[in-house]
Amino acid sequence: MGRNDIEGVGVICTADLPILVLVDDLTPGIYGHAIKIHQHGSYTHSMWVYRLSNGYPVCISQELELTERVLNEFLTGNYLLKFWHNPKWTNKQREKVTKVMWRDLKRPWYARLYDFLGIVGQALHLPFINIPWLHYCSENAGKYLQILEPSFKQRHPDPKDLNTWGNENEQMQVFGRFIPEGM
Repeated sequence: MGRNDIEGVGVICTADLPILVLVDDLTPGIYGHAIKIHQHGSYTHSMWVYRLSNGYPVCISQELELTERVLNEFLTGNYLLKFWHNPKWTNKQREKVTKVMWRDLKRPWYARLYDFLGIVGQALHLPFINIPWLHYCSENAGKYLQILEPSFKQRHPDPKDLNTWGNENEQMQVFGRFIPEGM
């Protein structure tokens, strides 16, 4: 297998990008466990594969700070991954969302921080409680999805909401799933 050939997913090419990735951390800490209980779902994180670097898929991921992560970092742990995309996204749509991603990554560090208040709002089922200029992972992923899919209207989605939306919209296709060895 090459550096870009992912078991259960296949080869990711530039023409396939961007791809929404939902992550289920099978060994979550208290925070990940709380997310699963709250949303009655499996996924604890969401991000986008948005470019290739030296053949490796690179993700934009909202963690403590909005950052880039090489997808392969999620292929060595206890992570289940589900990949969503719409093969009919136009080059213009793909370029537009990629420019927004690049712009977001270039913002000052304090403008790329994680919205912890937004998680409190989610926990209380009051999603309007948040810091409007900051995001948590699925909120950021939803922002980019809305650029590609204007019918996506959720302002404060959790990872389960993103998955449910993908399942309910026929233009969306599962690009693949990654299940760690031994599962």
